Amino acid sequence: MLQIQIIECETPVEIERCKKIRIEVFCDEQGFSADEEFDKFDQDPTTKYFLAVDANTSDDYGTVRLVNDNKLTRLAVRAKGRGNGIAKKLCFTLEDYVRKSNPDCLSLKTHSQLQRKSFYAQLGYRVDENKGVFDEDGMDHVLMWKQL
Repeated sequence: MLQIQIIECETPVEIERCKKIRIEVFCDEQGFSADEEFDKFDQDPTTKYFLAVDANTSDDYGTVRLVNDNKLTRLAVRAKGRGNGIAKKLCFTLEDYVRKSNPDCLSLKTHSQLQRKSFYAQLGYRVDENKGVFDEDGMDHVLMWKQL
């Protein structure tokens, strides 16, 4: 049984572990190029990364990234870990981090792939209807936000 713990990444090695998961999920599974997947925020020292690790085996299962202090991005869970609440745990950990580190932040936003919209809705995110559906790197997305 998985015992997932979420760590806030502080070293380049931990951040590279997050990037490996992103390559597996977004590039290998979903077909995005590495040029599309890795952006200016990966070079930004203020970007925060979180990593889901099995406490029993130290295997990495998922990751999420916080940019601009208020945008949840690059949520990814390896296929072997899906259906275990890992994505939800990553999101809640990121939200708690924002509440503690930036108490003036009133909401979080994310660009959700259209087919993932219901996942975020279950966590309390709402679609920004004014923005509508938009293309991001060849895939339909919607802007979603959550009041903290």
